[in-house]
Amino acid sequence: MLVGLLDRLEPGVTELACHAGYADDLESTYTTERELELVALCDAQVRESIERLGIELCDFRSFPAASL
Repeated sequence: MLVGLLDRLEPGVTELACHAGYADDLESTYTTERELELVALCDAQVRESIERLGIELCDFRSFPAASL
């Protein structure tokens, strides 16, 4: 699913928001989704797609506030 999304990205900046993590002692209704996101983000096919498509991973510090 994530690989398909990456394949359809348009040129430019795309924000992918997620809260991946382990279901530890955090009391949240989002616990299962956090683990599923972690699995998806760590998937070898996702990494291969990122490399194949030349996607550059970065964070908000990479962009001046005025450019967004």
